[in-house]
Amino acid sequence: MKHVGDRLLIDADALDLDIESTRKIPRWQPNVDLPDYSSLSKIYLDIETLGLDPKTDRVIAIGLRNERRKTVIHSDRNEAEMLRQAIDQIVNKKPKLLLGYNSIPFDLPFLIERCRQHNIATPFRISDHQTTLRSGLINGRPMRFNAVFANGIDIVDVLHQVAIHDNVVRKLSRYSLKEAALQLGLRKEPRLELNYKEIAELWAKGDHEPIKEYLGYDLEDTELLADYLMPSVYYQQIFVPGLSVQSLATTGNGKKWQLAIEAQYPNQPLPEPSEPVDFQGGLTAGVAGLHRNVSKVDVASLYPSIMLKYGIGSEKDKDDKMLGILDYLLTERLRLKKLAKSGDREADQKQGALKILINSAYGFLGTTGVGFNDYCAAALVTAYGRAIATRMIESIEAAGGTPIEVDTDGVMFKCPPGTNDSIFEHVSSAMPEGINLEHEWQAQAVFIPKANDGTGLCKNYAVFLPDGIKLTGQFRKRDRSQLERGYPIEYLKQYINDPEKAESYHEALLKEIETGSLPTSTIAITRKIRRGEKVLLELGSEGDIVTYYNGKNGSFVSQGDYSRQFYRELLQEMRSKLLSTVDRKLLESTHLNTPPTQNQQG
Repeated sequence: MKHVGDRLLIDADALDLDIESTRKIPRWQPNVDLPDYSSLSKIYLDIETLGLDPKTDRVIAIGLRNERRKTVIHSDRNEAEMLRQAIDQIVNKKPKLLLGYNSIPFDLPFLIERCRQHNIATPFRISDHQTTLRSGLINGRPMRFNAVFANGIDIVDVLHQVAIHDNVVRKLSRYSLKEAALQLGLRKEPRLELNYKEIAELWAKGDHEPIKEYLGYDLEDTELLADYLMPSVYYQQIFVPGLSVQSLATTGNGKKWQLAIEAQYPNQPLPEPSEPVDFQGGLTAGVAGLHRNVSKVDVASLYPSIMLKYGIGSEKDKDDKMLGILDYLLTERLRLKKLAKSGDREADQKQGALKILINSAYGFLGTTGVGFNDYCAAALVTAYGRAIATRMIESIEAAGGTPIEVDTDGVMFKCPPGTNDSIFEHVSSAMPEGINLEHEWQAQAVFIPKANDGTGLCKNYAVFLPDGIKLTGQFRKRDRSQLERGYPIEYLKQYINDPEKAESYHEALLKEIETGSLPTSTIAITRKIRRGEKVLLELGSEGDIVTYYNGKNGSFVSQGDYSRQFYRELLQEMRSKLLSTVDRKLLESTHLNTPPTQNQQG
């Protein structure tokens, strides 16, 4: 290990992977006993209003749902009476958890202001301090909010949890309540949806039942999302003492580990954070192309396993308390996963909480501003990770496979049909004791696009599995149209079985564009207007969510005809990019770029 300028360098090739650590890991057990999440007292909250300004616009309905799925919807022409009833219901129940969707920036402040105007006391107060949620991004930016507090009640915005979750899994195209529940598979079929204009018209006519029905669905979706995401937060209390559920929901994992270790050194002076040092991360590489008969092998909990096997922890943690906690978490998670396979729901929820803490252990070592961080230890962990990945690659090649992508803890390889399992077994046997491989999947094909330098674009691929398609990176970008997201995947899907069918699919889609029969829903993009984005200001104001596409006059439009020329060229460009990687001969031998006749121009 040596410093070169501001960079810390470790030669991974010089590490002995088969060495045994002499560091003794202490035994650790939690001393917190929590009731099951399912037994907690809860209220799910949602409101409907006649506008966005609580100083001038009133509340027309307040929905409250409890943990027993009993829903009460308060709706009254007398706003003050409705507000009193809803606030009394919350105060009388005093739930352990109050859960809403986008409730901290909107629902709760709106209720507080309307109650203030009617001289109605509430149990809520809004923090003067703004919190930044860096692990939950909206439009690529950290979420910022002023927390809302109530004595004895943990208030959690489920939207925050959805954003944190999707920052890892990247499954959602939109963060609306309805779409989040659908895309995460928690609601199987679309339900009633009303926009602001429709709600206002129904209220004006005195037709309140559709509004109540819609609000009921919102509460159901909030409950579905909360019950899916909140248990893994709730059970972290076992390992992170002193934090409420509300705090755990928005506290970074580095801070959680810091608090967990601090609790092991009571009445002792705490170390100062180390200054950041740059160091090399995990091994990443890719080979562009469409690869057939591909397997993915990866190490289960690579970095935590490295920390335990080689005894790597913060040098400031003199008694290795962190390694003791980590050892317990890994062992306990394996036990809970076995119970979960037999249908134990609580065990599955608890192991989810452990997984989050386990996977963030290495990151804590390199976290800025926490007392027990250690950049040298973090650099050593990644160096061992590179050495293990290199051994995996060499073992795959020795067994007759061809590595096509490596990303820190996993390697994809293609091989002759029927040899996938034997190659996996060979690689597994080559791993050091304590480093356990998993045969994550076997796919019909994997497509890796080209990077600017002609290599494979790492962390960007489409995997064609027997039971579906797995997408990462650019294939999951949200601010693209259905056409841009779907065309490359469908073309490749057809191409894998028959290139001629892929070309037929392309030509049929091209014909739809040229005849003007392509539905605008397939080319529309829905997103927020960003700061300084003048080209969209004709459709709304900065911050508004708009739906638009390229119109025939060259500007963005939300209705009317689309530009046939723009979408024809877009389709041809997508096809060319695919075939330049997959089949250069087919690209050069076809003539689908022939300009259309004048009467076909859009």
